[in-house]
Amino acid sequence: MHSEQMIITGYDDPILTRAGILSECTRPSMAASIHLHADVSPVFPYLNAVEPKARWYAEPNYIQFSRRDVQCTLYPDEAIVMPFSSTGQALWYINELISHLNDLYTRRETVTPDYKRMARPVSAIAVYKLLPGTNCQACGFTTCLAFAAALGRNMAAPHHSVLNSARPSPRTPPIRSWMQMGPWKPPSRWRSPHQPRVPPLKYHQNLFRK
Repeated sequence: MHSEQMIITGYDDPILTRAGILSECTRPSMAASIHLHADVSPVFPYLNAVEPKARWYAEPNYIQFSRRDVQCTLYPDEAIVMPFSSTGQALWYINELISHLNDLYTRRETVTPDYKRMARPVSAIAVYKLLPGTNCQACGFTTCLAFAAALGRNMAAPHHSVLNSARPSPRTPPIRSWMQMGPWKPPSRWRSPHQPRVPPLKYHQNLFRK
């Protein structure tokens, strides 16, 4: 293969780090990080087309796919692959992966590229910061954090009365203790008829004085 037809002509020595424990055995596994000497982003749409279950993200620009039971994460100038049980296995796979990328790039005219990109999943914490945090359960979930996690996984739809709201809506009163609220009591439609009424704050202060 001529060098002018190759998209990757060289790379730095891979950095091997521990990647946890393999699920099938108790031996430690390794991850390899490789700095590439070229911008390989032009091959992303072709990888997106030929690799099953490939996921190409827009921001940051990277693509993930699985090849030979190894998880590959490819950035424009870096590749991260895992897991491996030995250094020799990691080095062999890196050479095989680079050969695969160069081969795909040389025959790109025979492959229909797929330019579809996926939006990066939103973290539950980022969504939670936009919610009132009152755990009112108006959304159908027990807590605001559970609702935020479902939104991040596209398992729930945002509600205009709670999302992007800096203050709780009138239907979602803040959760406060009776020491903070004093004589405040929830409206009758929220309180069970058998629920005892909370005495005013002054009554409890008099108890402490005695």
